[in-house]
Amino acid sequence: PSSGGSSVLPAKKYKTVLSRYRQILKEASREEPPPELRPKGRAKKTKGRNLLERLERYEEEVLRFTREHEVPFTNNLAERDIRPLKTKLKVSGCFRTLQGARHYARIKSFCSTAKKHGLSAYEELLNAWRGESFLRSYAAAGTHT
Repeated sequence: PSSGGSSVLPAKKYKTVLSRYRQILKEASREEPPPELRPKGRAKKTKGRNLLERLERYEEEVLRFTREHEVPFTNNLAERDIRPLKTKLKVSGCFRTLQGARHYARIKSFCSTAKKHGLSAYEELLNAWRGESFLRSYAAAGTHT
């Protein structure tokens, strides 16, 4: 599906991107204050320094979307899954019961999973009521909650 993944960068283009990525991190390292040394324990680091070190340490993971077309550029899909819940809470304020919240989350998750598999959420809900859903093992996993 069109979840954000696209074509892989050619090797030459990837080297250019990697070089630029590392250049940006070097510039950031010069601007971000070094860790504050303490008499005891670990050196105190700013949030920016921690982020910078993670971006350096996980360089391969950060740039994975350029090498593997299955990896989306953003996590927008996850954010889109959360948005309807926030809208529901803004409109109604809350769920009346914990069980109601669980049922709502289970149904929304089921519909989202169907869409991610390229299926019609409506048709899969109908099929689930008939016990014929492609996602029946998914639905059955939540019947005990």
